[in-house]
This record gives sequence, C-alpha cells and structure tokens, in this order.
Amino acid sequence: MGAIARRIMTANNRVTAEDAVKRLSIAPGETFVELGPGSGWGLRAALAFLPGRVVAVEISEQFRNELAASEIADQIDLRSDDARDLGFLQDQSVQRLLALNVVYFLDPLVDYAREFQRILHPQGVALMACKPDLIRNVDGGVFVNVEMAAIEQAFAAVGLHTRSEFIDLGHPRKSYVALWLTANPTE
Repeated sequence: MGAIARRIMTANNRVTAEDAVKRLSIAPGETFVELGPGSGWGLRAALAFLPGRVVAVEISEQFRNELAASEIADQIDLRSDDARDLGFLQDQSVQRLLALNVVYFLDPLVDYAREFQRILHPQGVALMACKPDLIRNVDGGVFVNVEMAAIEQAFAAVGLHTRSEFIDLGHPRKSYVALWLTANPTE
C-alpha cells in the first residue's frame, strides 16, 4: 500500500505541492506546518522560503522513516501526532499550514477544524489542497470527506473563514481546488 501511495504522490502530487507552497507565500522566519507531507515535496519547497520552523506531521511510519533519512531531516521537526491534537504547537503560533489530499481522511472533520483554528495565527493562512474529482467515487469508509461544500461548512462552523478556487496546472491529476482558511476574513 505504501509503495502505491508513493508512486501516486510522486507522479501526481509533486507539482501540486510545490505550487501550493508558492501560493502560501511563506515569509522568512514564519512557522510552516505540513500535514501528511508524504515524501516531502511541499517541505522541500517551503524550506526555500527560509521559514523559522518547519513541522511535518506524518502518520505513516514508512513516510516518516523516509523523511528522517532524507537530506532535509535536520531542517524539519518530524512528528507522528494525529492532527486532531497538535498540543506541541502553541495557540496561534502557525503562520502557514498546508495539507495536500489530507482533508478526505479527517474524521470527524470538525475536531480537526477546531485544532487548526487553535494553532492558526490571526494573520495566518491554511491551504487545504484537494482533488475532489479524483476521489469522488472512492471508498466512503476511508475517504469520509469528499464534498467540498460540507468540508467548507465544517471549517466555517469553528469560525474559520473559507475561500476556494480551482488551480489549473494543465493536467487533472495535478490541478486542484485550493481551500483557503483564515481566522481573519481580510486575509
């Protein structure tokens, strides 16, 4: 299963992750958190912006081992925590948060949304990069959040402001819906 996930992530998600990181506009010194970084393409792209802290929250032991052995291992804070409880992060301490193809698995989503709301800095921005057309007909027991309207409602229910836009990267497997989350509606 891990080998299949790696092939899919490398083939389809590297370009998506790199694009999403650019759109986050990470400023030097900011705290950047990526949920489910997999092979670390988003982390590598984020490091080019010279963030103050880079946190990788990865539940897959195989991907954690890969990241721990990578050339970026000494530049990231690698965690196995469930994103529902990121107690190692202080309230309002995260300026930039990225989750690519992660939101589908967060159950119940509102619990995760509360935690994102807690850690997100008042001027912070979270980007949930989603590919709803690719997962629309998959196993509902694993992919529990597939409808974008319901996903947005869960984040709005905890006080996060949402805005979504389609990002066309020239291929359906690379293109994505960017769901932007902010605590401040002017961001």
